[in-house]
Formats: sequence, C-alpha cells, structure tokens
Amino acid sequence: MRSFRLGKALLVAIAAIVLGTAASAPTQAATGYWKFASYATKPPQAELDAIMLNSHKAMPDRAYETRVSGAFQPALSGAGTLDLYFKNDDVDRRVYLTTLKFSFTTGVDMLALTPGQKLQFKGVLIMGGNALSKAFPASGSGKMAADNGDWFLTTEGAIDQTANGEGVIVVPNGGPGSSLIIYADGHEGAYGALGGKLEIYYAWAEGPVPPSADTATESGPDLQGNNPGPGDGQPSANEGPPDDQGNPVLGGEILGPQINIAEIEGWSGTWVRRPGTDIFDAEWHNVDGSVARDVIRIARLNGNEVELTRDGNGGVYYGTISPDGGSIVGTTSWYPEGKTWSGTIGGGLPSKKPTPDFGISTPDGGGNDFAGGDEPGSPSTNRGRTSHRTPED
Repeated sequence: MRSFRLGKALLVAIAAIVLGTAASAPTQAATGYWKFASYATKPPQAELDAIMLNSHKAMPDRAYETRVSGAFQPALSGAGTLDLYFKNDDVDRRVYLTTLKFSFTTGVDMLALTPGQKLQFKGVLIMGGNALSKAFPASGSGKMAADNGDWFLTTEGAIDQTANGEGVIVVPNGGPGSSLIIYADGHEGAYGALGGKLEIYYAWAEGPVPPSADTATESGPDLQGNNPGPGDGQPSANEGPPDDQGNPVLGGEILGPQINIAEIEGWSGTWVRRPGTDIFDAEWHNVDGSVARDVIRIARLNGNEVELTRDGNGGVYYGTISPDGGSIVGTTSWYPEGKTWSGTIGGGLPSKKPTPDFGISTPDGGGNDFAGGDEPGSPSTNRGRTSHRTPED
C-alpha cells in the first residue's frame, strides 16, 4: 500500500512539472504578414450618380453634383489621394462649389505589412471653391484611422489654405482569415456637405514576408522620383494591348494626339494617343540613357483640370491645362512634395480653350452645371462623419 501511494505521488509530481513547464512556455504569435489586397472609395460613384439622376428628375432647374474618387499606390512609398467635389445652389439659384483633396504617404513600401511595424503617415489637405463657398465660409477635414481605432492623423482647413498633419500607427497582429482596413476620410461643407472615404484592404497571409524585390518590381517617375519604368527599354508588364479602347471621357480630345512630357530626375518623354481613344502609349528617356514605356489613360476632366492614370504603378497624374490649351502642368499621387511635371500639348490639334469654371481657386474644380439637387441638410448632401472618431463599419 505504501509503495502504491509513493508511486501515485510521483506521478502527480511529474504531471505538475509538465503542466508548469507548458504554462511557462511563451505563446507563439501567428507567423505571417498583411498582404495588400485592394482599395475602394465610398460612397461608390454609381450611388452618387443615381442620387443626382433622381434629383434632376425631381428638380430639373436646380444645380447639384457630387463626386468622390481616390487612388492608392502601395508600392515603394504607400501614397494615396482622396478627392471630393460638391456643387449645389440655394433658393436664389446661387451656386456653391467646393473641392477637397486629401493626400497621404508613408515613404515606405506598403505591399506587405508586418505586425509591430510602425507606419509614419504624412497628410496634406487642400481645399478649393468659388467665392460664395469661400465667404460662407467652407471648411474641410482629412483624417486617417485603422480598423476601429481612433483617428491617428487629422487635418482641417479652409479654401486657399493648405493643412498638414502627421500620425503613426503600429501594425496589429493577425491570423488566418483576418483582415485589416486603413481608412482615409474626407469631409467638406459649405451650403450643404459631402463626405467620402478611401478604404485600403489587407488580408492575412501565412509565412514569411516576401523580399521587397519580389513584391515591388515597378518603378516611377515614381514614388522615389528615380525612373519611370523598367530600365531595359521594354514595355511595362502592365501595358495594355493595342486594341484596348477604354472608356472615352467627355472633352478628352483637348489633350490632343500627342503630349511631350518633362518629369523629375532627368526624365522626359512622349505620350502618343491611340486613335479614337483616351489612351496614350508613353515612352520616357532619361539623361543617363535609360528608356521606359507604359500606358496613360484620361480618367477625369473638369474644366481645365484633368486626371490621368498610369497602368504600371497605379498612380494618378493631376494636371491643369493652360487657358490656350497648349500646355499642362501638375503633380502626381507619388511625387515628393513640391515636385511637378509639365507637358506641351501638340501634334497638330488646334488650340482649344477649356470650359470656364465658377471661379474655383485650386485644382479639382470646374465642370458644367448639373441640374437638379436636394436641399441642404438632406441625407444625400450630408455624408461625412463629423461627430465620430472611428470609421463606420
């Protein structure tokens, strides 16, 4: 009996040691990283277009137009832009016009994020508008948050004022099936208001982070301002086929059949339009002899303000066309702050003066009147989140 009790006590002691060892062992976090998946703007432009159409039917003599657009380029420096455009009128048919551009960058590659990584964001807010909106006075904000966390970056400004802000987030851990969303939120208000978001989606991926050379193969005149594409003179892997017709943009012919471009860091080139389309085949040459090719597409035209997208890096060129229609100058979604590009519109197309605007003072204004509209304060004109600190689900 005594030997049985000793044996039982020995087993209990061994079990306690094993359990204690297991309890003291550190818990291993999930091995993996956040992989960039996609981005989207909200509300979708199709939803805004439907509201505008219904407003036009209900009140055909009223001015009302809303637009929300944006883009994000994760490669190399994590640069993104959110653009808002809001136009309506009051009971006396006086037109109020406001625009907002909220741009941000981290300066580091964001194709893959690792748990615990610190991301330093820098944001710039630029507002534009006509005299009525400026006198109201109009105001706007640009903010950023991750998942349901607090705003980590906030900018606030008014027409003709540039606001800057910085903020840091620590990339959270994840696991199989989990997701991460980074929000860029914009809101502008004058006689009515408009809010929109750029949502950046990441999905959890198991295993080690792939080398940056494998995840970021495309270059600029780009986020670092070094070169506009592969240096071997071969077309970009994202170059569209010759028969790609795209979707025509009303008034896109103002950019002519060819644009001679001067960009940063010694790059210059020629964009040649594919006949009957709003697509340009671009080729750049650098002073060091490097050559690169890509595809440029007209994305939006408002008065004398134009946006063009680039297939190879997913970036956006923002340009202002001169009054005589012979030149264009602007910046991009990936250039360092203060850097610009310029172009000469030519190739035999007669000069054409852009459609005049409502006195807008910064880029992203213009456009023709869009009849119809809701009264200020209606749900369709107040979509911003001004009282919440966290992104809505």
